[in-house]
Order: sequence, then structure tokens, then C-alpha cells
Amino acid sequence: MPYVQLFSPEQEKQINERIRYIARNWTQSQSDHKVEMQYEVSSLITRMSGFAQITDSFQEAYRGVRKWIDTNYSEDLKIVELANRFGISTSHLRGWFLRELGIPPKEYLNQVRNEHAKKYLTFTVEPMKSIADACGFSDEQHFGKMFRKWNRIPPARYRNNSKNSLLE
Repeated sequence: MPYVQLFSPEQEKQINERIRYIARNWTQSQSDHKVEMQYEVSSLITRMSGFAQITDSFQEAYRGVRKWIDTNYSEDLKIVELANRFGISTSHLRGWFLRELGIPPKEYLNQVRNEHAKKYLTFTVEPMKSIADACGFSDEQHFGKMFRKWNRIPPARYRNNSKNSLLE
């Protein structure tokens, strides 16, 4: 269904109010209401298409932030700064991440960093400090703490286990 448009609860309320107004006042026999009702219907259509453009810009911002995180995860990223960069409020950005992925943007950033850390640990012999830097952690200790929290295993043991499983 290519034209399905999701509206916010506030937008739905406004649209429903206009539809109810049009339905209450719609009369085929009264020509004086005809122009008013044509205006109301065209106004509703315009308003709804404007909502779609707003939603599209939020979605575009969400996609931009997500792509930015995917490619710049090694940098010191702040969600507030990303929201500002893409012209969206942090609450709207959070809402889009929750709606699309089921997690807030910070958690998504952490998942991206964790997945890259696992790849570095599995497929390279880089020291932990280099992996921490490459994945956006301030230092090796913070990297180790977060990796253990996310994976319930220290990074060095993860590396050993993954290397052993590749050899088998």
C-alpha cells in the first residue's frame, strides 16, 4: 500500500476533527455550504499532505542519523549534536529510532560499536587499545567494561573463543 501515511496522535486528532466538521455540515441541497465544504475538503487534503512532508523530513533525518552512526561510529558522537546536525529534535529522533528499531539512538550506536569490536577481535590481531580507538571508546578500560557488559565475556576471551571456533 504505497500511500499509507502514519500520523502522530495530535495529527490524527486534528484530521478527525476536520472530518467530523465536514460530515456534520455536508449538505447537498444548500449551495451556500457547498463552497465552504469544498474549501474544508481541500484544506484537509493540503493539511494532510503537509503532515506527510513533515513526516518525510523526520524520516529523512532519522535515516541520515542512522547512516552517520553506521559510518562514523568511531568518533565521539553525541545524540544531541546528531539531532541538531540533521535538523530534528532529540525527542523526535528518539521516537523514530524506537518506532523503526525498537531501541533509542544511543543504544543503536552502542550496538554498532559492539558489532565492529567483535569483528576486529575475530579477524585482526590489533591490540585492545587500537580496537577501542577504532570503535569510538575513550580508552581501553572503558572498552573492556562496555564489551563485558554487552557480551558477558571479556574482549580477550571473546577473541580467543572466536579464533578457536574459526580454526575448528
